Amino acid sequence: MNSETFQHGYATSANLGGAGYVEIANRLAADGDPISMSSVRNFYLSGLRKIAHEVCLTQGVDKREICETVDKMVFDPRFQESISSTLNSMSMGDL
Repeated sequence: MNSETFQHGYATSANLGGAGYVEIANRLAADGDPISMSSVRNFYLSGLRKIAHEVCLTQGVDKREICETVDKMVFDPRFQESISSTLNSMSMGDL
C-alpha cells in the first residue's frame, strides 16, 4: 500500500456506527463461530472488492484498469462510508 491509498484519511468503525475487526471476531467467537481478526478483515475487504468491481463495470472503467482501481477504492474511506451509508439506508427501509 502506498501513501496515495491513505490520501483521504481512514474510515473507522466508530465513525461509521459499526464494530471493528476485533469486536466482530470476539462476537462470532462468543456465538460459537471462532474466527481470527485477520480473517474478519479479509472477508470484509473481499466483499468490498466485489462491490467495487461491479461499480467499476457499471461506470465503464477500462477492463485493464479495473484491478488497480478496485484496490484504490477498497481502501478509500469515502468509498467505505458510502457503502456503509447505503447499507444503513437499506436496513432502515429508505431505499
